[in-house]
Amino acid sequence: MALLNASSLQRAFRKARSSGRNFDQSPWRRVPIPRFDPADHRHAGLARLCSEAETEAEAVRDLLPGKGQVKVSGEIRARLVECGIAARLDALARQLLPDQAVPPGAARR
Repeated sequence: MALLNASSLQRAFRKARSSGRNFDQSPWRRVPIPRFDPADHRHAGLARLCSEAETEAEAVRDLLPGKGQVKVSGEIRARLVECGIAARLDALARQLLPDQAVPPGAARR
């Protein structure tokens, strides 16, 4: 889940599309996502970050009872940026994803 929510993956999906109207193309075929390997420190790091993100998401959700999914999702994303989880998650994601996930001028690390 952590990798699926990384902004690098969203960027890779957008770059992999052949057109702005090509909605039927499966991004999973165009952006290879590596199978989880618990022995890989990057994968283990993403799993830890996912756990941290879930804790933050639950806290935000509990503060917004009765609010719609769009509002809650936006607040969760803002909280993950604010506490630094989003940036750490994206840094690990860039190491695992193909080159189109890395923004121009950014290092792969």
